[in-house]
Amino acid sequence: MSRVLLITGSSGIAAATAKLATGRGDVVFLVGKESSECEELSAELEGSGFFVADVADERAVKNAVGSCLSHFGRIDALFNVAGLSGRSLGDGPLHECTTAAWQMLMNVHATGTFFVCREVIQNWVANKQPGAILNTGSALAR
Repeated sequence: MSRVLLITGSSGIAAATAKLATGRGDVVFLVGKESSECEELSAELEGSGFFVADVADERAVKNAVGSCLSHFGRIDALFNVAGLSGRSLGDGPLHECTTAAWQMLMNVHATGTFFVCREVIQNWVANKQPGAILNTGSALAR
């Protein structure tokens, strides 16, 4: 039986992971902010699904996880990799980072990860289902 992997993000590390997982027989459900990226990647991945959402939006995350569960009936693993660079917002060395950039990055990277983990774990606990979570960052985080 194929595992169902929910991946936040639709480009970069998320896209590469989705392709690897699908190639080994797993099914993938993408949660990404960019509709065209989600559509294009999902079209490449046999049996996949997607939901367009900003992980920093609590209601959107709830709807995205619900959509995955409606589509596949379960989630076996979660890979949080959605992220962004704050360079255009004024992110940079700590002494130069703007408050707006800091808030935007924290909303996506920390709060978004929390929202997705919480929603998936609530489902696992309610269904007494095991699962695995991998939260990751990239070189842009340094």
